[in-house]
Amino acid sequence: KSRAIMLAMKETSSLPMMDLNRYCRKCMAMEACILLVPCMHLCVCSNCQSDVEKCPICDSERTACVEVYLA
Repeated sequence: KSRAIMLAMKETSSLPMMDLNRYCRKCMAMEACILLVPCMHLCVCSNCQSDVEKCPICDSERTACVEVYLA
């Protein structure tokens, strides 16, 4: 591997690796923990939930939301 790739891997290896699908689809900074109803997509964080009226994945109208605690 090239030196640049090896350095990039070394710099990011100390960061927690999280599946990109688990990041908030609005801010992309926090882990998604809000389940949107009725589409059932777990796709926004608690900070962004009040800003989301439609699901960022399927564009369905949000009627309710549930906070999910993953263990």
